[in-house]
Amino acid sequence: SVIQLTLSGAVKSFTGSTEYTGLTANKFKFIGYPWPVEMPIAGFEKYMSPAPTGKPSCADGADQIWRWDSVNSDWVKYYFRRTVGQGAKDIGWVKDGQQDLTQPTEEAIPVGEGFFFRRAGNQADATITFTYEEKKAE
Repeated sequence: SVIQLTLSGAVKSFTGSTEYTGLTANKFKFIGYPWPVEMPIAGFEKYMSPAPTGKPSCADGADQIWRWDSVNSDWVKYYFRRTVGQGAKDIGWVKDGQQDLTQPTEEAIPVGEGFFFRRAGNQADATITFTYEEKKAE
């Protein structure tokens, strides 16, 4: 016996978003990426308003992301790196202690894992807004 199934209609676009507001200087905020996919750390600045604050090292003056490493029982820290001097530029999110500080990290926050965000000292409050992005056809 053959079963025939006919579907009709349209799929509604998904336009959800999640917002974290009032991220104050020198304070930690626990954040969860709301979509069931990993979140690349490089590019996290696209969710931030105002733009992240960077420094040449993982210091109070740089915005930071902290993830718990349950294997080594320690924090893994990422910070927004900005070089100094003439021609200073934003490098992006780098892992504290990574060897090549000229490129953003390639690491991602795994599905279902939360993290702490720390706003840089002496900076205006920040807002992080996660908006689901449509996958582009290749």
